[in-house]
Amino acid sequence: MGFWRHFDEFDPLKGDIPYNHRFSAMSDIAWRARRLLRGRTPEQVRSLAQDASMVIEEFFESAKREEIERLERDGDTDFCDTHVDEFGAVSFRFRSDMEDELEIPTEDNSSELEAFKEGYGSWDNLSADEVPDAKDHDYYAAMALWFVADAIEGLHYRWDFSNGWINARRVPREQTPLEANDMAKVGSHLIKAMEAVCYAEQVYEADQLKQRFDAQLQRVRETHAAEQERVIEQVREEFEAEERQRRSEQGRELSRLRHSKRDAARQLVLDHWQADPSAHASAERAGIFYADWLATLGHQFQPRTVVNWIRAYAKAQGIRLR
Repeated sequence: MGFWRHFDEFDPLKGDIPYNHRFSAMSDIAWRARRLLRGRTPEQVRSLAQDASMVIEEFFESAKREEIERLERDGDTDFCDTHVDEFGAVSFRFRSDMEDELEIPTEDNSSELEAFKEGYGSWDNLSADEVPDAKDHDYYAAMALWFVADAIEGLHYRWDFSNGWINARRVPREQTPLEANDMAKVGSHLIKAMEAVCYAEQVYEADQLKQRFDAQLQRVRETHAAEQERVIEQVREEFEAEERQRRSEQGRELSRLRHSKRDAARQLVLDHWQADPSAHASAERAGIFYADWLATLGHQFQPRTVVNWIRAYAKAQGIRLR
């Protein structure tokens, strides 16, 4: 997690997007993000991504810091040791071994997108020097390309642990096929990229709508006083109609995204299962196994749902199940 050198080998605005039939949405995501960043330079996009990463890191650190301060202030002895100074004053100090027990947003339970949304509002003029007139949607579009770069990295490179974890090497994948876990990681990066670009578009559309509304209100102020109330009502109705349309389109997009997540999880299971259908005593046993496996990758599905995927696929392929 975190932006580092993602754009060293991938030009966020002009870099080629590799085609892979399992991840065909990658080029569409990149095109949509680049459309929102039209007029920006690669250096500016890099700066936007770096600043977004800084906000995310500070959000998690701030959440931990504030929770520790609260626990020490409240004297919570489940998390703090009690100290008495030479004058008899009692204080509480947080126990570092309890850090994993804190109920706070972390990199493990929160996405970068959600963390940036929460943390962004506390920053002023975030990229004022490097990116003139940076808009809110610029950051989310840059994050989408950051996640696309993560996905491309997973397609082109792998880690060689043959000499141990300490001496692990990043090597070109070349002819090494993608394994199930590799596909899961690439798919996860693309899901985050899709969520980021969808939100970027929503922010952009909302900003455009506000600008049109403000311009219309300005015209209202310039009209004759007798016409003012009528025109204001007309503008309000137009604004509300556009907002309803935008929310409807947003709902359809979110629905499509949910289905894409389900399709990605189903494809992961079927790719893995069809490699050795006899590995499990029955479809029900396979459903339990793959439901647990998907849960480790962040996908929650009932075993019965997974069984139905396997049975439907087996029937279509003429595979007899036990």
